Amino acid sequence: MKPCRACRHEVAEDAHACPNCGAPRPARQDADAVGFEYRSAARLGALPLLHVRCPRWA
Repeated sequence: MKPCRACRHEVAEDAHACPNCGAPRPARQDADAVGFEYRSAARLGALPLLHVRCPRWA
């Protein structure tokens, strides 16, 4: 188990997304793995009200 790079919640090293904040590949420490990601501060329960993610094109 490793901490999520976004919220520090413990996640499995092979997790595809953090169950707490939704960050993709949360165990990877390099933010370059995402491309662009925006999460609004406003929340609906535990989830962000707006979450936009654009993958990085190689």
